[in-house]
Amino acid sequence: MMAPLAILLAAIIGHPNDGPDVDVRVRIEDGKVVAAIMMNLVFCDEIVDVPRSDKEDLAPDEEEPLRSALVAYFKQHNKVRVDGIEVTPQATRFEVPEPEHSLLPLFPRFGMRALFKVRLTLTYAALSPPARVNFVWGPFPPDYALGFESEAPPMEVAAVILAQGEEEVIIFLKDEPEYTWHRSEIGPKDRFLQVPVVSGKPGAVVSVPAISASVLALLLIWGVFGVVTGRLRRGQGVYGRAVVVGLIVAAIAWPFLRVSIPTAGGGAAPPTKGEALEIFRPLHANIYSAFHFIEESEIYDALARSVDGELLESLYNEVYASLVMQEEGGAVSRVTAVRMSESDVEDIGAVGGRPGFQVRARWQVDGSVFHWGHSHHRTNEYQALYSVVETEGGWRISASQTLEQKQVDATIPEPVRPRAAGGGKK
Repeated sequence: MMAPLAILLAAIIGHPNDGPDVDVRVRIEDGKVVAAIMMNLVFCDEIVDVPRSDKEDLAPDEEEPLRSALVAYFKQHNKVRVDGIEVTPQATRFEVPEPEHSLLPLFPRFGMRALFKVRLTLTYAALSPPARVNFVWGPFPPDYALGFESEAPPMEVAAVILAQGEEEVIIFLKDEPEYTWHRSEIGPKDRFLQVPVVSGKPGAVVSVPAISASVLALLLIWGVFGVVTGRLRRGQGVYGRAVVVGLIVAAIAWPFLRVSIPTAGGGAAPPTKGEALEIFRPLHANIYSAFHFIEESEIYDALARSVDGELLESLYNEVYASLVMQEEGGAVSRVTAVRMSESDVEDIGAVGGRPGFQVRARWQVDGSVFHWGHSHHRTNEYQALYSVVETEGGWRISASQTLEQKQVDATIPEPVRPRAAGGGKK
């Protein structure tokens, strides 16, 4: 049996629901719309009639009849239009996860029927990246948590739409079951902040007259050649006249076509403290923007815009681990906001043999996890020391050392709850 403390914690968190329950995730991609619908058996029994030998269980040979009935129901009652064209879904996945029996005490009314879940994935094909997707949700079983039998009002069905790197929670109501998503002109790549191109100010240089230097160099080479071959002795007069002419030409050309050449140890001066902060802040913000992408390879590519190659893997693992909510079963939270509170340049000069600087920073990260109709929010605060260097590709973070990490009072964002039929984000 589940420990009393764990039961109390789950009750405080507010999920799962001892009644019909559903978790809806919609992912809009360039060539398809994918809806993953996880339902418990109470929810299934409210929308389809599929006999089972044991009402509290789902036998292996009963999975296919239930899958077929659910697919037929959603094809009839849930409508998806992509750019104005209604699309018939394909059932691309059906799973029956092993129930967590230790959670059974949380369901005193419906027992295993509330605990037992199935996941159905429906895929709606799109010929091109959708510009507009219209959803009409069908089933609204009674919410027995708010009333018994005929007194129970219809459920509010929350769904997460993940598109263009953004996560949006919407609410379907029985009286307002429709929502329209519009493609934004701003995609994940457009969220990256521009990093200033600051290569420092020129160091000490010497201005060299190119024509004059070339003439004098030719006279010197000719003289050395003449000495080595013995021709200089035989043609001293000619060489003397050539030297005179060359000196006159060099003198006349002295002000023209001058070339600036850095002196030894000159090179480029490091950025000022103000310039260093202008470089660091967008680099740091772009680290978290990278985690708006879905695929790991895309996240790595995006991180490479801010992070030097040798640090990529360790920083990816560090940020990823910071987004994991252990209290939510290891779910990875989505970054909703990043706030820099302090950033101080501590050292400017050479970092690992390259021009660079170090910054001590303190910032907060808001993250949220949504499941089973509930959002869970967490805010972490960090302090770290960063090294930033100039590379061939521009400025990059080359090293980081976390100095402090703590959880603070969560900053809860205003939920996006469009309820008007045909409404949606533009």
